[in-house]
Amino acid sequence: MQGFGGIFCTKDWNVCRLALSGGFRCTFGWRWRGVGWSDDMANTNPVRRFVMTENFDWDIYPVCESDETYTLEVYADPEEGGTVTVSPLKEEYHMDERVDLVATPADGWRFAGWHSRYWQDSSRETSVDIYRDMTIEARFVEIKGD
Repeated sequence: MQGFGGIFCTKDWNVCRLALSGGFRCTFGWRWRGVGWSDDMANTNPVRRFVMTENFDWDIYPVCESDETYTLEVYADPEEGGTVTVSPLKEEYHMDERVDLVATPADGWRFAGWHSRYWQDSSRETSVDIYRDMTIEARFVEIKGD
């Protein structure tokens, strides 16, 4: 069977869905452009064709990228409660770029969680996908003695 379908990326996320099987054209939405395919990053052609067989098992997706850049500010609250590590540490990040965060409590303090207006997490080591300018605080709580 041969045919065409479509893959569409949403405007805010690198999420795509296959509309029909048999082949497809990738249509990149607002702020997105195609930079390759998961099985062939050198292939930037938006059209892919394939022939389906009876035991068709295929996992391929377009790799989307955006020219939009955003800032990320990460800090410890309170400052004496611990330190934060951001990797990679850059002045600007591209949309949907993954950033690793590590909170390390100072002696006498414990980590209480990551907080921002748009995101939160309770793991001391975590990752966040950048999709807007973000300010994230690592909250620490002082450990009280008996």
